[in-house]
Amino acid sequence: MSISAAGNWTSTGASAVCPCWCPSSGLNGFAGNIAAEQLAAAELYGELMARNRGVMGLPRIHPHSAAGLVLDEGIFGQNTSVHEPEFVERVRRRAAAAILMVRTSDGDAPASTGRKPSALVHVVACYDTDAAAWSRADLRNLCHGLDALVGLFRVRRDSS
Repeated sequence: MSISAAGNWTSTGASAVCPCWCPSSGLNGFAGNIAAEQLAAAELYGELMARNRGVMGLPRIHPHSAAGLVLDEGIFGQNTSVHEPEFVERVRRRAAAAILMVRTSDGDAPASTGRKPSALVHVVACYDTDAAAWSRADLRNLCHGLDALVGLFRVRRDSS
């Protein structure tokens, strides 16, 4: 994944459907059923939410090890880096726009049953939740929420 000169995120996947997802993602159970653009949007959303938590001074959602938990919670020392105010403002604005976009997708969700797209996108991208046993309605709503993020992040598939 890269960013073009025009500011568009570009997925470099060779196929329209991504065969896998990074190991730390809950989309493992959804692999093969999601477009590469949706996959890239979910990854960007998860990274943005993690960055937002960092600039707000909140701990990571799920440290990848017990040592990470100990370090994050300040037992051996806490990350006391101070971010530039412009960076903090930019991250907060982007996170607010992403949250608003997925919440807006709740109103026109294709499945009248199931959970809201905003909750599904957040839980999959940020909390490492497995989507393998989700209902068809939830999966349709998840894709709808991811499509909203594709538009927001201007993710496009590289044709090369």
